[in-house]
Amino acid sequence: MKRDSPCEPAVGDTNPDKRPKLDQLDTTGRNNTTLEFEAQADCSAITSAVANTTPTEPGAIEADEPTPSLSKRKNKTRGSRGRGRDQRARTDRNAERKGSWASRGTRNEDDKPVDDIGEKAPRLPKKKVAVLIGFCGTGYNGMQIQREAGTNTIENTLFDAMVKAGAVSKDNSDDPVKVNFQRAARTDAGVHAAGNVVSLKMITEPPDTPDLVAKLNELLPPEIRVWTFVRATNAFNSSPVDRTACDSRVYEYMFPSSALLPPMPGTPMERHTKPETIDPNGPDWEYWSLPDATKPETMRAWRIGKGQFEALRESAKLYEGTHNFHNFTVGLEHSDPSALRYMISIDVKEPYVLDGIEWISVMYHGQSFMLHQRKMTTLLIFTSRTGTPASSLIPQAFNSPKLLIPKAPALGLLLQEPRFGTYNKHVLEENELAAGRGETDRVREPIEWEPLREKIDGFKHAYIYRRIRAEEAKQGVFAAWLKFIDSYDGWEFKYLNPRGEIPSEAVVHPEKRKQGSTNKFREYLWKNPAGKGGESVPDSEDEEGDTIKKPSVDMEG
Repeated sequence: MKRDSPCEPAVGDTNPDKRPKLDQLDTTGRNNTTLEFEAQADCSAITSAVANTTPTEPGAIEADEPTPSLSKRKNKTRGSRGRGRDQRARTDRNAERKGSWASRGTRNEDDKPVDDIGEKAPRLPKKKVAVLIGFCGTGYNGMQIQREAGTNTIENTLFDAMVKAGAVSKDNSDDPVKVNFQRAARTDAGVHAAGNVVSLKMITEPPDTPDLVAKLNELLPPEIRVWTFVRATNAFNSSPVDRTACDSRVYEYMFPSSALLPPMPGTPMERHTKPETIDPNGPDWEYWSLPDATKPETMRAWRIGKGQFEALRESAKLYEGTHNFHNFTVGLEHSDPSALRYMISIDVKEPYVLDGIEWISVMYHGQSFMLHQRKMTTLLIFTSRTGTPASSLIPQAFNSPKLLIPKAPALGLLLQEPRFGTYNKHVLEENELAAGRGETDRVREPIEWEPLREKIDGFKHAYIYRRIRAEEAKQGVFAAWLKFIDSYDGWEFKYLNPRGEIPSEAVVHPEKRKQGSTNKFREYLWKNPAGKGGESVPDSEDEEGDTIKKPSVDMEG
């Protein structure tokens, strides 16, 4: 399930020279949809400087300046020519760059929009707000804004609607950075969110728009909804890096219970996992004796036994607390401090049947997540369906041995909501002080989901759950993913066994990576796209557990 963007200039600071550089930008995040806004010089300022500079002859000296030495004059001339070439090159590149927001610079006064009679449009007041949204991610290239022309993301669509509704002025429409646009959690391509939060400086009362939320929803496609917005403190930042605001997140992962059927007889996985003595509370090894066991409709009609379900629920509790999750993300070693994460609660919900398929939902409430941390679900499924003792294997996975744990399909993942407990407590305290002083204009609303629960649940069932069920019914994503895993004949999954032991051959040692011995699984993955659980582009670094560093912040798919 690991896992923001732009810099935030100081309020009222319009000097582009004082903007943070690229290495100061909040570009945490690690996935293939992560956008890193490229640091650019102010195109218009550079162009103006180049165009308006009067050329002088090499070595020419101003009358009121002291005469420099010959060597200094040569160095100065040589440096000026070099800087001029660099400026012209940057200007040419910026002019050629295609995208929704080609310039990061603040517009000059002459560039501001004018009305029909040639007068400059009035500046409407902006307020820092938290906008609560939900979306179905099917068909979108993730959550975060991307500047490439034609890229379809949730934030691209939302920001365009805000501009059309007048919530963002045309003067700021070319760059979300100008309104301090941030989000509480990013999501990967195809991942859904019942609740998420974006923050920005927004025009909350555009002309002729009595209900801004209704106007935005009218402009947005039905799979993206704005639930409400609340006035936030000026210092509020929804970014996951700001732990004073969003202090935890809740994710849901749902999968069909048929994913817990044991490996098919004769497969490599079955050979090293099936015990000599069958545990009645373990996997249903007798299922494969049914005459039509391999048919999709037979598998979907299967229901999990009470003993196996309770064991699954107990296994999930092993993740709670502070642990080293280096085996459940990418690009981190056991020694990396950022691999330590705190899981507040893991709750496996009772199975429920929709459209003839039994589903199981796991709710993950954590202080923070990392990229592809949905591997936690992978190990829950693997231990339950093979009878591997989770009470032994999961604690060992927190230790130093590096294991190959594939990603569970992105199809079943959705962000339930980010939570703002610390921020809400601060707001309520400040509201009490403001009320005592009679400063009602300083009162702010907490960010709460419960008043919106009915609308959000209705949206989840109508759009998110329906899409997940339809995709699974049509493509059989989970069945194809597990068939791929079961058929792989290699050493990587030997940690799944009745003893709950991790044999040395199942450990991904650094020397194995150097020798390329992990390439076998990568090649198998490329030849079997279904093994990615419906994802189109295999990520060999992810699956092999290579040590190439990637940002390891919040889980986004």
